[in-house]
Amino acid sequence: MTLDRVLTWFIRLWVGLVILLNVVAMIGFMWAAPTVWAGIAKIQDIYNPYNVWNFVAEAVAVSPALGALAWRERRRARAGAPARK
Repeated sequence: MTLDRVLTWFIRLWVGLVILLNVVAMIGFMWAAPTVWAGIAKIQDIYNPYNVWNFVAEAVAVSPALGALAWRERRRARAGAPARK
């Protein structure tokens, strides 16, 4: 298995885990809330586009996959480039 394939699977797995973690968090908020509407309100508070802390946390959580993506693309660009002496 080549490193490109390993990096591709790592990227897919990591992003999938981040998405799964977010879905589990949403289910937890819904389950822990006293009413369905209170759970929806909590989810809206956390995942609204103006919540900078959540944006930063999501960016940090996805950063290993983004780093692997950049590494994979750099490797692919070098493989297509002429060899150096």
